[in-house]
Amino acid sequence: MEIPGKVAVVTGGAGSIGAVVARALAGRGATVARWDVDSDDPDVISCNVADADAVEAAFDTTSQRWGTPSILINAAGVSGGRSPWAPDVVLAATEPFSVDAWRGVLSLPESWQITYGVNVLGVVNTSRSFARRVSQARGTGSIVNITSMGGDSLADPELTAYCASKAAANQITRICAASFAQLGIRVNAVAPGIMADRMKPSGVAQAKTYRVDPPDVAEIGKKLTPLENRSVRPSDIADAIMGLLHADFVTGQIVTVDGGLTLRSSPLNQTRPTLDYLVAED
Repeated sequence: MEIPGKVAVVTGGAGSIGAVVARALAGRGATVARWDVDSDDPDVISCNVADADAVEAAFDTTSQRWGTPSILINAAGVSGGRSPWAPDVVLAATEPFSVDAWRGVLSLPESWQITYGVNVLGVVNTSRSFARRVSQARGTGSIVNITSMGGDSLADPELTAYCASKAAANQITRICAASFAQLGIRVNAVAPGIMADRMKPSGVAQAKTYRVDPPDVAEIGKKLTPLENRSVRPSDIADAIMGLLHADFVTGQIVTVDGGLTLRSSPLNQTRPTLDYLVAED
């Protein structure tokens, strides 16, 4: 796909990754609509991607301003959901892991019947609406979902709800790729490794970041990363997305961007700290 002249939607467009991706697209000649649920930027379209009606309204606004999008980057997401199977949780007399964190990531209601929130239902909502609109406009398109190395590996085993949601997003990527091929729409995903800035846990606004404090997971990840011994940068994710947008015969692929970290077997399992490292960024 040639990017110049295309209209692109970036969900989570006010976040650390989404904003960098939006700038990269604009720098290559695309008109970019940034969506986010929590932003003071007047240029950002307000949208909670877990709400199908909000997604339809955001697409309507985007199309009215700039035309039908042909690029969709799903960067909105939330983190959290500590594992209920962690040894200290299993052995404790009480339940210290946060049920609310699970609800926020997976929209888990009181009945404990799991539906999908921002990380999964958000991808479904945006992808379906995007595909319908592209087809109605008799165009072609490309979707890139930002998932996580945690969707296919155990590098961060205690974030169970988050990892489960990203595994689901990976599978939805493959399913949509197969389903949308006849519509001329390619669907791929980029799975980041450990980043210096972490996403906010569920229960707070999507697409914002939390800084690791102390820098335990990030520092461990750096030391174990074969390439350059560093964390993943938003620009690394943007570069991978641009490559996928240009690769016209690639669809249904999950591209892991982690400097080779997942080449190792569950590198953080025995050195993993608790979720207390998530603290709000000023």
